Amino acid sequence: MINGLCFLGIYEDAINSAIEKAESLMKHEDFDFDISDIDEMNEWALEDLKECGSFEDITNSIILAYFSSTEAYIKRKYPDADIDYYVNYGASYLIYKGEEV
Repeated sequence: MINGLCFLGIYEDAINSAIEKAESLMKHEDFDFDISDIDEMNEWALEDLKECGSFEDITNSIILAYFSSTEAYIKRKYPDADIDYYVNYGASYLIYKGEEV
């Protein structure tokens, strides 16, 4: 039997993994972000999801909003930061200095 979240296309493990990766990047020794910065970035991600999210692919939409907001938030303070990301459900990851986070 499929659970309700999976039925809706929401894969909680994939989303939680993406959030952990984004928070881990913001806590990287190259940056000096604190919990208030992470909270603000979470708000950015929520706003991005509201504006650009797709219910048809909600898990990837949430991950994309989170990763793109993380990248934008970091680049606001560190414009030369080498950050990218790949979004594909549980295989999603951030890339910092060419390395998977």
